[in-house]
Amino acid sequence: MGKGARKKAISLGFTNFRETILFCRPKKIRMMFSKYMPDTADAVKEYLKQIDPTTEVTSSGGGRNNTFYMLAPQAQLYVELADKMAGMAVPNSNNHVIKMNIFCNNDEYIHAIANTAYYRWDDGLLNHIDLKKIEKKYKVKSEDVLAAWKAIIGE
Repeated sequence: MGKGARKKAISLGFTNFRETILFCRPKKIRMMFSKYMPDTADAVKEYLKQIDPTTEVTSSGGGRNNTFYMLAPQAQLYVELADKMAGMAVPNSNNHVIKMNIFCNNDEYIHAIANTAYYRWDDGLLNHIDLKKIEKKYKVKSEDVLAAWKAIIGE
């Protein structure tokens, strides 16, 4: 599939929009040809298609690390969702860590996308993420990860 949506987002100037970065993990994953698709990517894709039927999704990567590029041109919204393995068992969703880069100037869309990841669990995402794995894979501080979520979700 490649990075077609990314190239279009750059050419349209969407990567110059305000960027919101959130880290999370999927609740479930499913096999998609030679790679795994986290439920978070499916949920974001479905939300984007609801607000913009012209949404385009492309991906790159392989069995252990994948990136999903989601462009909603009419909504002026672009999301990159990187899924990296942080453990040996690929089919185990506990071993996946996700970085979502949301490029958008519309707070309503940003909150809705954050909610799709956060509320995959009844008690919220923060009770289910492994901050050590996120720190190791993405070289970020736990405090920054938590602060970003609290700024969006308000907890």
